Amino acid sequence: MSIKRILCIGDSWTALGHNVLQNELRKHGDKFLVSAVPQSGSTAQMWASNPFALKQAIYNAPDAQIIWLSVGGNDITHKFMQGFTKETGMPVIERDIETILDVIIDTAPNAKIVHFGYDFPTFPPAMLQIFNQSSQSVNQVMIDFSAMIKKVSQKQKYINKFFTVEMTGTLQRAGNIPNVPNFTVGSPQEFMNDPIHPNQRGFQILMSRFWDQFLNAELSGVNVAKQETSKNVDELSEEELLQLALEMSKEQQ
Repeated sequence: MSIKRILCIGDSWTALGHNVLQNELRKHGDKFLVSAVPQSGSTAQMWASNPFALKQAIYNAPDAQIIWLSVGGNDITHKFMQGFTKETGMPVIERDIETILDVIIDTAPNAKIVHFGYDFPTFPPAMLQIFNQSSQSVNQVMIDFSAMIKKVSQKQKYINKFFTVEMTGTLQRAGNIPNVPNFTVGSPQEFMNDPIHPNQRGFQILMSRFWDQFLNAELSGVNVAKQETSKNVDELSEEELLQLALEMSKEQQ
């Protein structure tokens, strides 16, 4: 039996989620082994500025065939409180994620990298009011982030190397919230440990989707790349990015 190792690199979502991922994979046999190098609170900027840490994580798991990368959420959180906008903040995160991808690909050229973004947070109304935000504005940022990483995955140099799985709205659907993705509310409280982190049940739901949308096909040896390659462009226009976000929202309904 061929064992496939998944290496988890990134922020608190990998810290809290990697054990749940291992438990999810045990439901499907013993073909996967999960290792993790999480740094709670870390940002994409931090990982991009410290390539040695990235390389060291990979050197410690040289047989990793899949790398779950979870970065960018803390960049948004830190910048959001300072007036983050898609126009001013997202391009910086995108550049940092590309820097990270380039280091990983150079160090582990045969590994497949996957980023599934983040599901909607659940901020209390009082907190949203303090920062002059709303559930709609917060959820839109998460949709924009998912669209950004999908756009990155479609760049020619990342085809068949970097993959994405759409997660926004997954917990809403599990909680039977109508009109998913619903921009008027966050993820259900029953699936959240705090405003930005799912609890164990929430991560179980997310990891089940991770299996269904990526890992199952990978385990079976099926090509899971569903990236649109008709346009070999490194940048999408604002209109194309908006259309991509809308298409992703429709896929979740």
